[in-house]
Amino acid sequence: MDESAVFAEWEEELRDDPTYVVHDMLCEVTEAICAAMQQRGITQAELARRLGVSPQYVHEFLNTPMNTTLKQIVRFAGAVGLTVSLALTMHDGAETSEREAEEVNA
Repeated sequence: MDESAVFAEWEEELRDDPTYVVHDMLCEVTEAICAAMQQRGITQAELARRLGVSPQYVHEFLNTPMNTTLKQIVRFAGAVGLTVSLALTMHDGAETSEREAEEVNA
């Protein structure tokens, strides 16, 4: 099995894993913030100044986002001119998930 097939299999297995999903979302958030920084010529030092935090704090946020809060995301996004929106959508297994949720709540 080639590497791409192995990766696709892992991705399929992890698709519904909450830790994997959160990590993927946080990577997308930090990539968008970095892209906005680059487009606007904002350095990490400048972002730190705008937020009133240390450059190390900015570095950690952008490189190790696993303990990030929504409040931090909103603050960082706003400091680089981005707006945060959250969308929840139904997925194919919605009926199963609803039944599972009802069983857990029963």
